[in-house]
Amino acid sequence: AKQDIWVAGALLDIDIETAGDLHAAGSRISVKGKVAGKARLAGADLKIDAEIGEILNAAAASIEISENAKLPANTSLAGALIEFHGAAKDNLSLYADEVVFSGQASGTVTIEGRNVQLDDTARIEGNLIIRSSEEAVISPNATVVGEFTQTGLEDSEFFKEHDDKSDGRGFFLILSTSIFLLGLILVIFARSFVEQGI
Repeated sequence: AKQDIWVAGALLDIDIETAGDLHAAGSRISVKGKVAGKARLAGADLKIDAEIGEILNAAAASIEISENAKLPANTSLAGALIEFHGAAKDNLSLYADEVVFSGQASGTVTIEGRNVQLDDTARIEGNLIIRSSEEAVISPNATVVGEFTQTGLEDSEFFKEHDDKSDGRGFFLILSTSIFLLGLILVIFARSFVEQGI
């Protein structure tokens, strides 16, 4: 039977195998195992070392996608720092102040942020679209099979919606404050939940 999992707390170490969806919010989140459905994650520090079957939406100040992670098509990650070492299917979107990409993607990748870096092991089978206020640092050993385009953040619909200056600073200030407040609420919630359970 498909069962959705909802988890909230300050420190979450999630190691599961589920046919349903995963919804998690916390200060520090680690996800391992396999989620056959969708995953929606929010926190301050997020590490994904799991296989996600359907859509993944995640927002955190710091996001690390490990080498063993397998992400679905239509993955969207937003944060201050994203380190992507895993594998993703088509339509991968990364929105961050700083993005380090050393993983693999079987389709189109869109990266929007101030600082973008593609390392030696980066391999993108589809198109690569970068919208950045600084010129992307791309290793000569990185592979992009499709077309590569880079423009400034002024062309970003995402940043236009979240930042009137289109340089990313306002968006990341709002994101960081929101994540901090979310973490504070979760700590209070988790504490009252534990006290009720005793």
